[in-house]
Amino acid sequence: MARKANISRQEILQACWTLIDKHQYPNIPRVAQYFLDKDGRQCSNTTLLNAINQWQLDYDAHEKQIESNLNDRLATPINQFMREAAKQINQLIEEKAFDMEAGHKQKQSAIDSEYLSLSESLTTLEETHQELKEEHHSHQILTNRLSQENQYLEKRLNDVMSYNQQLKTQLEEALLANETLRLNLAQRELDLAKQDAHIQSLKQTHADELSRQQKEKQFTDQTNQQWQEIRDQLRSLNSSVNSLQDKDNDRGRRK
Repeated sequence: MARKANISRQEILQACWTLIDKHQYPNIPRVAQYFLDKDGRQCSNTTLLNAINQWQLDYDAHEKQIESNLNDRLATPINQFMREAAKQINQLIEEKAFDMEAGHKQKQSAIDSEYLSLSESLTTLEETHQELKEEHHSHQILTNRLSQENQYLEKRLNDVMSYNQQLKTQLEEALLANETLRLNLAQRELDLAKQDAHIQSLKQTHADELSRQQKEKQFTDQTNQQWQEIRDQLRSLNSSVNSLQDKDNDRGRRK
C-alpha cells in the first residue's frame, strides 16, 4: 500500500530532470506516478506544483543558456561563411555580367545576320504568298465549278429518286395485280381439280354401269342359250315321244 511521506523539493526537481531525459515533460500526474513507481511515496499536489513550477523556471533558464552558448560558438563560423558567400556572390555577379555583355554582342551580331536572312525570307514569302494567292483563286474557280456540278447532280439525284418512287409504286401495283391473278388462277385450278374429280367420278360410274350391263347381257345370253338348249332338248324329246307314239299306234292297228 502506498505510504504518505515527505518528498523534498530537491527530489522533485531531480525527478523532473529524469522525466525530461526520458522525453516526458513533467506534470503533476507524471511526477506523482514517478515516486509511486520508485518507492511508493506520496505528497500533496501543492508541493508537487510548487516544485514543478520552480523546475520550469530552471529549465527555461537552462535552455536560454544553451541557446546563448550555441550562438556564441556559431557566431564566428557564420560570419566567416557570410563573408565567403558574399565574396563568391560578387565574383559570380561579375562573371555573369561579363557573360551577359559577351552574349549581348553575340546576340546583336546574330540579330544583324538574322535581319538579312529575314529580308531574304520576306521576299521569298511574298513570292510564295503571290503563288498561293493565285493557287487559291484557281481553287476558288474549281470550287465554284464543283459546286455547280454538285447542284446539278443533286437535281439529277432528286429526279432519279422521284422516278424510282414512281417505279416503286407501279411495281407495288403490279405485284398486287399479280397476286390477284395468282389467287384467281389458284381458284381456277381448284375448280378444274373439282371438275376433273367429278368427271373421273362420272367416268368411273359409267364404267361400272357399262360393266354391270355387260355382265347382265352376258348372263342373259347365257340364260337364253341354256333355255335354247333346253327347248332343243324338249323338241328332240317331244319328237322322240311322238315317234314312239306313232310306232305304238301302228303296232296297234296291225294287231
